[in-house]
Amino acid sequence: MKAFISLFIALLSILILANYLYAGETKTYTFFSQTQHPLKVYYLQGDEPGPTVMIQAGIQGDETTGFYTAQLLTNADLQKGNLIIVPRANIPAILKGKRLINVDLNRRFDQRYSRFYEDILARAIRFLIKQSDAFIHLHEGSGFYHPKYINSLRNPDRWGQSFIIDSAVYKDEVHLAKHVRKTLPRVNSKIVPAQYRFELFNTKTASPDTEHPEQRKSLTYYALNTLEIPAMAIEVSKNITNKPLKLRHQLMATQKLLKQLEVDFSLPSYSKKELSNMFDKKKALNTRLQTNKSSYPPGKTVEVSNTSKIMGISSQNASSSKFSPESGVFLDEFPKLNLLACDYVPRNPSSKLTFSSDGKIKAKWPVENTNQKAINFFQDPVFLLSLNGELKFVSAGEEIIARQGDRLILLGIYNGGEEEILNLKGYVSNPRNNRGQDKGHEIILNRKFFISRYLDLKSDSDIWKFNVVRETADKKRVKFSVKVLPRKIRGIKLSTSDDRSILLPFENEQTYHLPKGEYQLEDILGTGKNSLFLPMVDGAPLHMGENFSLSRNRSKNLDIYNANSFQKLGEVVLSSNKYN
Repeated sequence: MKAFISLFIALLSILILANYLYAGETKTYTFFSQTQHPLKVYYLQGDEPGPTVMIQAGIQGDETTGFYTAQLLTNADLQKGNLIIVPRANIPAILKGKRLINVDLNRRFDQRYSRFYEDILARAIRFLIKQSDAFIHLHEGSGFYHPKYINSLRNPDRWGQSFIIDSAVYKDEVHLAKHVRKTLPRVNSKIVPAQYRFELFNTKTASPDTEHPEQRKSLTYYALNTLEIPAMAIEVSKNITNKPLKLRHQLMATQKLLKQLEVDFSLPSYSKKELSNMFDKKKALNTRLQTNKSSYPPGKTVEVSNTSKIMGISSQNASSSKFSPESGVFLDEFPKLNLLACDYVPRNPSSKLTFSSDGKIKAKWPVENTNQKAINFFQDPVFLLSLNGELKFVSAGEEIIARQGDRLILLGIYNGGEEEILNLKGYVSNPRNNRGQDKGHEIILNRKFFISRYLDLKSDSDIWKFNVVRETADKKRVKFSVKVLPRKIRGIKLSTSDDRSILLPFENEQTYHLPKGEYQLEDILGTGKNSLFLPMVDGAPLHMGENFSLSRNRSKNLDIYNANSFQKLGEVVLSSNKYN
């Protein structure tokens, strides 16, 4: 008996060790972390190899259920396969609770646009989906889709409670309808009431006589048509007022579809009461605005000075740990500028601050500026702006230097009023109401975003220049200019596990031979701070100071992107082929 117990303990120890050695892991990386449009990505790796499925939600900011479903799925424990999860693809739209800000992000995938922040996000999303074997898009639409007209809420023109595909079969290889038809009975058998059951909705996007040609610009069609991978959308209905019930429907439908795609996983169980509590507004307690000097409950006047900084929001919210809501603090003067992502201090005494959590306004604060009005000894107005988060004062007629991919925010005229109009020539901040006002908008300096005829372009050079003009009515018209230089990389610094440093020149598309082993990326030598560079090793984001391994007779690609615009700056290959 003792021998049996000893053998059992030994076998159990081996199993525990095996699970430890091969256990999956979850990593996160936030693209565009210094901008107004951060993109947080969860990478879940299974214990065993299998397909990689990307799940995305929040591409349209008013479809709340999707990003709650995706957020809960980030807690999955994968036994087989991998997941790439993007719960909130469009943070600015989510914070405003609107479908879109400039343009519909889900209509920017038929070509490579270059005008707005949505196009920058689209670049990164295309990059992520290329690493996937299948794609699930989470949406929320009106009414209830049905192939036949039943009534005004249940008919072929509605989208809610449906599995949406662009084609039944694509090129005789990708069998979308088959995946959905196998999944639907497993989902619908558990849905009560019956009128909330899902339907298969084939938009026949590629067909010449499709009723939905706009879907050719969508992300699911890009994944199917360009990458030739299964891509499906799960759309719940906005007309289901029971939010916890709707969330359970989408969560279950996604789980069943993942199983059909051969991803094996387990998920913590969420009771009806637990999900209901997450939606309970009364659970958002004790919200306070934090500055570097004090803490303010809602309604209390926030006192600010030139040295004040808005540090964040503290809130005892029972749902925060599960839903991870996205927060923003906005000023009446700059309704599109999240002050939690910008070092700006309110300067007008009439200002009010508003706290938004996933598009819902939770609290407001009046603002009192304690600064005495400064005396301006300059004859001409002085511009106030933020360049890569650093506040700058620029005199009229001055030229400042910036780099490709820098973040520029025009904040106004020093000691000027709210009515000031600052026009960045050649750039349109608001395509639906273009009145020449570019103040209060984050602008990523990318030449493709600008109308060329307004730029001063140097011949045979990648240097360009534009003007910012004060166009306030009845005020003196003055301007300053910005010269934009290229962002370049001169070299990279690596360190080994035995504390040796290796300095390599960064010559694009060159191969560098190194011994096998563990390496750490210590530094990127180039123009600007390290935070403005995004390194990738074989397609995976690498934090500065993070390790990567180089195996015998193997190579790895090191690509470096601009962190704000996701423009590729260059690539090199690290190889151990000559070290055997």
